[in-house]
Amino acid sequence: MKEAIKLYGADRCHKTQHYKAFFETRNLDYVFLDVETNGAFAEELRGLYENRKLNFPTKKPIR
Repeated sequence: MKEAIKLYGADRCHKTQHYKAFFETRNLDYVFLDVETNGAFAEELRGLYENRKLNFPTKKPIR
């Protein structure tokens, strides 16, 4: 089974839009998690970094 990708980002972010287009044009499985509209996604992203910042876009394999 292929591994999907979590893409943490924001719709207003041009880098996030670039990654979304990249994944879609290559038919890669990904889940977009908007950290600006969902506090739970933002907190999950903060947990990935020691500095607890919202560093986006961030890509992470779903396991």
